[in-house]
Amino acid sequence: MVEIKCPPRDLDVNDRINILFDNISRYISSEEFQELVLLFGGIDYSNLSLKEKIDYLSEFVKVWDYRNNRERWAIRNDEFIEQNKTKIMQLLERLNLVHPRPLENKPNYILILGGARNNNFYRPGKAKTIYDICEEKPIVVGLTCDREISKLEKDCYLKYGDRIKTEADAISIGIEESFDVRVKSRRDNIVDFGNNIYMISARNYPDGRRANTYDTFKEFINIFNIKDQNILLVTNQPYTSYQLFKFIDFALENNLFIESIGCDIPDNLQEANYLQELKSNIDAIKMLSDRYLLEEQYGR
Repeated sequence: MVEIKCPPRDLDVNDRINILFDNISRYISSEEFQELVLLFGGIDYSNLSLKEKIDYLSEFVKVWDYRNNRERWAIRNDEFIEQNKTKIMQLLERLNLVHPRPLENKPNYILILGGARNNNFYRPGKAKTIYDICEEKPIVVGLTCDREISKLEKDCYLKYGDRIKTEADAISIGIEESFDVRVKSRRDNIVDFGNNIYMISARNYPDGRRANTYDTFKEFINIFNIKDQNILLVTNQPYTSYQLFKFIDFALENNLFIESIGCDIPDNLQEANYLQELKSNIDAIKMLSDRYLLEEQYGR
């Protein structure tokens, strides 16, 4: 199994950055990753430096962009994937994109990331199972935005009638049902369910752009003023590495240990869905390398 982990908190920032890029190097240099690249017509990049590997892959992974302005759940396999799906899935499983792994650290905060369709119920459910096994109960925070529910999602929420109009409405109900709580109070964009269970809905941008997951996490950091804590992100398994890559700068700046865990979902994802998220992983790694990988380290 090849996976990326957040560097430990008990180190200085430079040591944590070095460990991060050592992990990234092992990840993209792994036999599994290189075999997948070769399968899709890429080159043998094993002799390149770390920077050269990241730069090459950031261009190559465009071959795994299957969204074409569609939502994730609308992605479908193409003919090549169908012909090679068994091999592709074997490699994806070994790259930690398919099967959820167990929790490794005791969290101080459990963050439930909002999403589309039934994820707003699956993820609070997963968070509750983790919450129940924690002797010292963590603070639970749902992170969401006021994104309007699309027509393609409405079939998931029919039984709730007009109670669900936005993603925030959906995850709020998901938290209520999973934790058996009800809204105690609302203040600005914070919902308090009692028992140290909250929901934060990030505001959209003035120009109309909707807030994304990064925005919701930034809002959480600002509101709770978090430092020196263990944070657990609850999402879907294909997104765990990407979420960690996206939030690692918060971990470095605020001395956080961030762990990302996926929930079991009954939706039948196709191989193209996982490859799409592998592309997202490399996109995020490229952003990290542009920000943190120093010139003298490029030869690694």
